[in-house]
Amino acid sequence: MLLEQIQNLLASSSFALWEATNHRAYFGNVTIVIPKTWSANNFDAAIRQTYDKADIRVSLEDPTYGNMPYTVQYGECGSPGENIHLTADYITDPQYTDMYGPKDKTLVHEWAHLRWGIFDETPTSGYEDFYYDANGVIQYTRSPASVLGENYVVDFESGEVSTCQYKQETNWLPLDGCIFIPFENQKDGVHSSIMSFQYHNDIFTFDHDDESDPQNLHDKDAPNEHNLLCNQRSEWDVILSSEDFAGDINPYNDEALDVTPQFNFVQQAVYRISLAFDISSSMNDKKQFSNMKNAASIFVTQYIPTGSYVGMVQFEIEASNLVENMIWLENKQVRDDIVAQFPTGTKSKSCVGCGLLQMLESFMAPAGGQVIIMTDGLENTAPFVKDVASGIKTKGVVVNAIMYGEASNPDLEQLVKDTEGVMYFVNASEPSSMISAFKSLAETNDGNLNTDIYQIFNQKYTIPIYGTKDGEFVLDSTIGESTTFSFVWSDYWIAPTITITDPVGNLYGNDDVVIDVDHKTVVFRMPGTAMSGVWKFTIATGTHFENVAVVATSRASSGDLLPINVKSKMALVDDTSESPIILYSKVSRGYEAVLGAKVEASINHPDGTVSTLELFDNGAAPDIRANDGVYSRYFSEYTASGKFGVQIKAYGLGENSETLSVKTKRRGSTAAVNYGYVKDDGSVVLNTNLPQEIPPLTTKDIEPFQRVTTLGSFHHDESISNFYNDLVPPNRVIDLKAIQVDMLDANQGIEITFTAPGDDNAVGTAAQYEIRYTYGSTSKLLTSFDDGELVTDVMVTQGDIDDPMRAYLFESLIIKLPDIPAVEMVTVGIAMRAIDDAGNAADVSNVAVLNLFLSPPAISCTDDDGNPASSYPFQKDGDCLRYFQCASGELKTMECAYGAFLFDPTYNVCVHPSLMPSCADAI
Repeated sequence: MLLEQIQNLLASSSFALWEATNHRAYFGNVTIVIPKTWSANNFDAAIRQTYDKADIRVSLEDPTYGNMPYTVQYGECGSPGENIHLTADYITDPQYTDMYGPKDKTLVHEWAHLRWGIFDETPTSGYEDFYYDANGVIQYTRSPASVLGENYVVDFESGEVSTCQYKQETNWLPLDGCIFIPFENQKDGVHSSIMSFQYHNDIFTFDHDDESDPQNLHDKDAPNEHNLLCNQRSEWDVILSSEDFAGDINPYNDEALDVTPQFNFVQQAVYRISLAFDISSSMNDKKQFSNMKNAASIFVTQYIPTGSYVGMVQFEIEASNLVENMIWLENKQVRDDIVAQFPTGTKSKSCVGCGLLQMLESFMAPAGGQVIIMTDGLENTAPFVKDVASGIKTKGVVVNAIMYGEASNPDLEQLVKDTEGVMYFVNASEPSSMISAFKSLAETNDGNLNTDIYQIFNQKYTIPIYGTKDGEFVLDSTIGESTTFSFVWSDYWIAPTITITDPVGNLYGNDDVVIDVDHKTVVFRMPGTAMSGVWKFTIATGTHFENVAVVATSRASSGDLLPINVKSKMALVDDTSESPIILYSKVSRGYEAVLGAKVEASINHPDGTVSTLELFDNGAAPDIRANDGVYSRYFSEYTASGKFGVQIKAYGLGENSETLSVKTKRRGSTAAVNYGYVKDDGSVVLNTNLPQEIPPLTTKDIEPFQRVTTLGSFHHDESISNFYNDLVPPNRVIDLKAIQVDMLDANQGIEITFTAPGDDNAVGTAAQYEIRYTYGSTSKLLTSFDDGELVTDVMVTQGDIDDPMRAYLFESLIIKLPDIPAVEMVTVGIAMRAIDDAGNAADVSNVAVLNLFLSPPAISCTDDDGNPASSYPFQKDGDCLRYFQCASGELKTMECAYGAFLFDPTYNVCVHPSLMPSCADAI
C-alpha cells in the first residue's frame, strides 16, 4: 500500500510541477529503492542508488518537525539541497492534506528547495512575521504582496478569533501570537507563490519579475529567507538560471503530454566489496606497502559489516585473485583468514586496468558492488584505465580509490567520479589517514544509524627511543558496542607497550590485546558495552622510536538510542581556479541538531603541511542558518597545486553542547501550515486539523563526545602566478542587520551588525568596508550598488570602516545619515561589501531594510485644567484595530502628538488612517 501511494503522490506531483513551471518540467523517471530488510526479493539490485543519495527519503518521524515535510539545505541560493524528508504517515494519512494542503503541491514546494535552491518566503526562524512596506503599511512577510488576508490572534482550542495587539516598543508592529490568515478567494489572476502558500487553492506557481503580470510580482522588500539569501531575486529568476533551464533549454511546451513518471523498483543488496592491491614495482617502498596492508587489515577485521561479501585481487603487469570468488564474512575467523591472504611483496610493472577488470570478474554479480583500488596511480602497461572505463561504468559498480604518493591519474579520478565513488589521497607514511579512508568506505549508507561504525579518535604520534606518550578520548553513552582501540605502528618489528585505563581506573595492558606483528597492529576489543566517560592510554617504546597511529571506533550502544552522528561534505563555489572549497559538517543526535559543538577541519596540503580551520554554525557565509547543527567554512588557502585531503573532528564540550529538541517556528525549508481562511463575508473558518502544538524552543545539555570523519580528497590546479597575486576577494556578507538605536530618537543613528568577512574569502582581515544606503526602493542597492549613497567616516559614530575586524568576529557599527527626508517614517535600505588590500571587492551583501521613525509615536491626553492624563489602548469591534482613547471619558481634550495619527472626534480616539481605512473615513 505504501509503495502504491508513493507512486500516486509522485504521479500527481509531476503534473503539479508541470503546471508550476509553465509546462517546462515534470518527473520523467523515478527509481524507488526498497530496503534490503524487506522480504520482497523480486526486484533488481540497486546499482548506485542508496538511502544517503536519495532525493526523497521516506523515514521516521522527526521529533523537531513531526510529520511535516521538509528539505535539508546546506548551500546558498541556487545550490541544490541534500534531500526531502517525508514520513510514511504523511504519505498515507489524509489528515496531512488539511494541515499543509494538497500533497502534490507540497512536494513541488519541497522540490523547488531541493532542485533549484530557493527558500521560503513566509517567516521562518530568525525572520520577522510583519514589516512596514514602502508606503508605511504593515504587511505580513510573504510574496507576492497581492496575496491578501487579515491578521488575527487565534485560540484554536476555543475557536475564538481576536484582534492583534500592538506596542510602541515593537514599532507598532503586531505582537507575537498574531498570525496571517489569507482570503479564501484571492483576486483574479493571483496564482503565486507556492513558496508562501502551497496549501491555497488559488496558488500553484512561482513569483516572478514580469511587470505585465503585476499580481504575481516578487516582493523584494519582504524580510524573508529567500530575499536575504537570493539577493531579492524572484523565485522564477533563480529557477531559470539553473542547469535545467539556463540557455532557454526545456522551453514552454503547449502540447498535451502525459507527464506520468516511469517507475523503476530496485532493492538494496547485501554489501559487497572487492579490494585491489597494487603490487607493482612503484609500490616497493616498504613503509608505503606495509602501511597499505596494515590499514586494509583494520578494514577487514573491524570495519566491514558482518554478513557482507569480500573479494580480493592483486595487480602488477597482470592481475590475479587473492581469494576464490567472494567470501561471506560470518565470523572473526573468516576475517582473519582473509587478512592472511594479503599480498606479501611487490613485483613488476603496473596495469591498473588489469586490476579493475579482475575485480569485475571477482563479483558474483557486479551491479551494486563496491570497488576499492589501492594504488599510487602509476600505470605503464595496457590496458590502461581509459581503455576499460566505459565497460566498467556499464557494469554498475562503484569505484573508490585510495591513492598513495605524489603521482596522479586523471583517468582513474574521472572513473571514480563517473561511478559516484570517493577518491582519497593519503600520505603513505601516515597509517591514520589510510585507516580513516577505509573507515569511511565501510559505511553502507542504508540510513540505519545503529549499525554504522563511529570513529571517535584518530591521531598519529612520533615517540622517541624509550619514550612514552599519554593520550585520552571520550566515549559517550550513545555508543559503546563493538568498541575497538587500534594502535598501528609503522617503523620496526617490535610492538610498543600499550596501557589502557577505563573511566573508573581499571587497567588493561599487552596481555589484554591482540598483537599482529605481520601487520604491525595492537588491537584491544572491549567485550559487551564499553563504559562511557574518559578513556586514557599510554604508549611506550623500547630500543627504537615509533610512529604510532591510534584509532578508536564503536557502534550504537542500544537499538533504542540514536547515536550522535557527524555527516560531512565539501563543495566548490564555482569552477574558477581560485574558487574556495566549502566544508559542511552536520552534527546531530538522531534528527536533533547538536548546537555549541567545536568542529574543526584538518587540511593536508600537497607539500605535507597541515592547516586547521574551525567550522561555524553562526549564520555567516557560507553558513546559511544559525543554530541548525550545520557547521561550515570556506577553504581557499591553496599553498600549491596538487592533492588535498580533509578530515573533520567534532567535539561536544558537555555543558556547552546543546541539542535542539523542539522549535517555535519552522526552522528552514518546510511546508507552510494552513491555519484557515477568511471567507468573502469576512468570517474566519479555522482549520481544526492542525499539527500538534509545538512547545516553546528549549535546549538540553548533552554529554561530552568526540567524532572523526574523513572526506574524499580533491585536486587543485592553479597557475604559479596566482600564488603570487592576490586574486581572491573577501567573502559576501549574508547576515547584515540594521536597527534604529533609539526608537524615540532617530538622531541616535542606525546600528548595523554582521559577521566580519576576511581578506581572501573568510580568511584574514579585509582592508575596508564600503557601505551604501538608499531610501524607498531598496533593491536598487543590488542592481546599482555604486549609485547608492556612500557612508563616509564622519557618519560613523561607533566602529571604523577603515579598520575591519578579523574574519568571523562580530562587527557592530553605528552610522548617522545626514539626509533623512522630513517625513514621519522612511524605509531605508543598507548594503555593504568588503575590499581587501589588493583592491578585490566582495559581492554586495544582503540588503538590510528598516523603517526609520523620525519622531516618537505618542498620544497625549489632558484634563479640563490642561494637566497631562494617561491613555490606554482601546479595543473595538469592527475594522478599527489600532487607536487609543484617553483613560477617562470625561477628559476635555486629546492631542495626537505623532503626525501619522489623526484625531477622530466621533470616538474621542487617535487612529492611524493608512492602516484603518474605515476609521479614516470617520474623521
